[in-house]
Amino acid sequence: MYEKNLKLVMMNKDLRKDLLFILCEECGEVVQGISKCERFGYENRHRSDFTNAEKVGLEMADLIAVYEMLVDEGVFPKVEDDVMRERIANKKEKVLRLFKDF
Repeated sequence: MYEKNLKLVMMNKDLRKDLLFILCEECGEVVQGISKCERFGYENRHRSDFTNAEKVGLEMADLIAVYEMLVDEGVFPKVEDDVMRERIANKKEKVLRLFKDF
């Protein structure tokens, strides 16, 4: 399986490179959206049908879509659902512990 994924990465160098740049851009758009939430308010709808908070959610969907495309191209390994769920649960627990200490 690894060899097959490696071949996909090699065959689609331009697509791989473009998707990695797009992933970087999407990360930046999520950060920018969070900044706008803090600066202008989560419910602010500056020239949009969506609130700033909703825009962050939409940008997260875009980021996940591009990440999944990179997984499909064999650039990143697919993380099994149970591993992903466990990691998410552990992260939530860790973050909540941090806040309890304050």
